[in-house]
Amino acid sequence: MTTDHGGRAAIYARISEDRQDGAGVARQIAECRELAAARGLDVVAVHQDNNISAYTGKDRPGFSALMADMAMGRVDVVLAWAVDRLARNTEDNERLLVAATKSKVRIITVQGGEADLETAGGKFVARFTALISSYESDIKAARISAAARQRATAGRPPGGIRKFGYSKDHRELDPVEAPALREAVEAILSGSSVRSQAARLNERGLFTPSRKRKSDGAERGRNLWQTTTLRNTLLSPAIAGLVSYKGELFPDVEAQWPAIITPSQHHALVALLTNPARRTNGRKGRGAKYLGSGLFKCGGQGCPDGRMVTSKQRRKNGHATVYVCKYSHSDHGPAGASHTGRNVELTDRTVREVIVARLEKGDIQQALARSKGQDTAELVTERDTVRQAMADLAEAVGAGAMTVAQMTAANAGLMARLEELNERLEAADTTGVLAQLDGVTSPRDYWDSADLERRRAVLDALVEVVILPVGRGLPAGPESIQFNWKV
Repeated sequence: MTTDHGGRAAIYARISEDRQDGAGVARQIAECRELAAARGLDVVAVHQDNNISAYTGKDRPGFSALMADMAMGRVDVVLAWAVDRLARNTEDNERLLVAATKSKVRIITVQGGEADLETAGGKFVARFTALISSYESDIKAARISAAARQRATAGRPPGGIRKFGYSKDHRELDPVEAPALREAVEAILSGSSVRSQAARLNERGLFTPSRKRKSDGAERGRNLWQTTTLRNTLLSPAIAGLVSYKGELFPDVEAQWPAIITPSQHHALVALLTNPARRTNGRKGRGAKYLGSGLFKCGGQGCPDGRMVTSKQRRKNGHATVYVCKYSHSDHGPAGASHTGRNVELTDRTVREVIVARLEKGDIQQALARSKGQDTAELVTERDTVRQAMADLAEAVGAGAMTVAQMTAANAGLMARLEELNERLEAADTTGVLAQLDGVTSPRDYWDSADLERRRAVLDALVEVVILPVGRGLPAGPESIQFNWKV
């Protein structure tokens, strides 16, 4: 065997699907170290990508670091267990060959020996080897795709790592995670944000099933929920017991696993979370702390679009939090415009009383429905009619005008129609406010018990609040707040 005393070697190891907790990569590294010792090479770097395919084109941090070492002249030799550990698609293979040729780096593998990059014939062999690996990967991907589709059309549970809310085989609900995910869905449909629900799951210690890994492949704990990961989980039809494959639903196939949420909740979530007009708080990592932050408008003269933000200001008896126009101390606002400000506590109290009074009129469901179009308004009207019919049947039984059996038979059709109407309304309700206010009998208790996000969702759906200017030295009473009702 050729020896290369003093040569600097970088080891690269990779396995696309690790079922042995890093043992596969560890064995590759161990055999590469033996090869380095036999050839008299000094191992100056070890790069690895565990559980990452070299075929899909997904970023491989270890491979990128290896390419950087070659480009910077930090290594003379690259060691790998086999050529297909380095690359399984022609694009990455060509990058590797070009970098190795340019930097005069040799490539040696445990299985195949040294690649000849000095001659055209040697480069042809290297490229042809990569082509064969790419072909094999194409065949494997097609086989896996066909198997996954067959599994879906048979209604069998999805494969891969364990899904949040389910047991490892996906056939049973996790007694802690499933209720927590259902609560998150209900909260989001009622106006809460995905970000806040992700934070709450993390606070409860209910993390994602995926695992973080150290550079050597060893586990280092569970991943925290992020907005994107929770959103993707919520949009999955599987949690509603719906069978799908690559976005295609199979409505006639019965899922062989239990649902966490109802299909109607799933459709409502999809409508809500994919709605491009959906308002989200723009401040990264922070939710709004006050009712009107970013929602209330400045009513100053010449300030047509100023939103109110909060600021701490000094007062005679200490400091107070006030709403101020975002342009108050900015050079980006309208030239010559005046701006308004108002005490947060007093303003929020006034807004609360006005909204509660509006909710107590009892027509808010119909008003919201009308704002979404004639079809939605008709759905709400029919739903109210069906509910009243069911109540009339119950009264008839109580008065002895019909038997329980007769009421049950008559109710069956009404209940089916009610469920259908609710599903259609949930799908149409992209704000979640219609569902949130449905069945509210005490608006004041509802408002006081709702969290800030739900209050803001209701506020944003119902009314535009404008903080009007008042004369210097004059009290800012309720009349200095303008309510432009949207419904």
